[in-house]
Amino acid sequence: MSAVSPPLQVRPAGPEDGFKLFSLSQEFVANGLLRHRPLADFEEQLGDFLTVSDGDRLIGCLAVRRLAGAPGAAVLYNFCVLPEYHGRGTGSALLAEATARWAERGVRSLYTATVRRDNWFWQRRFRRVTASEAPAAWLEQLDPARNSLLFVRELRAGVTASPQADGWATETKEWAL
Repeated sequence: MSAVSPPLQVRPAGPEDGFKLFSLSQEFVANGLLRHRPLADFEEQLGDFLTVSDGDRLIGCLAVRRLAGAPGAAVLYNFCVLPEYHGRGTGSALLAEATARWAERGVRSLYTATVRRDNWFWQRRFRRVTASEAPAAWLEQLDPARNSLLFVRELRAGVTASPQADGWATETKEWAL
């Protein structure tokens, strides 16, 4: 008889999560998938982060912040999920929560940059954009040496769906993935 694993918890980062977020991100920094950020950045930007946990173990996170000088625009950054949780809908659950929360807060365009060359973002309703289509303030923060692909997703308030279709919004989500 196999054990049933508890549902994954998607929630906003709390004061106890700064070091956990930093530690989780280091594997992805080492693989070139994320930019290095000092621990202080995680601690100062906790309000930007959503986390997903399996029991007490932090297994994924993402952050969203508004773009200064670009009304209705925000940037998705530091998005990572432990490899052993890939293919289970974990990243989709995080993204669904983030898009719903930020759409309700008036964000209409969610930008991201990635070095991934697969279709993950495209499959979740992001579309490729050129540098000329992206907010200049955001482009100035990117490292051109990373050769990142730029994406945007248009958001709508009040959209609710499954994590596969994106769009849930509550304080804490439990996903049976």
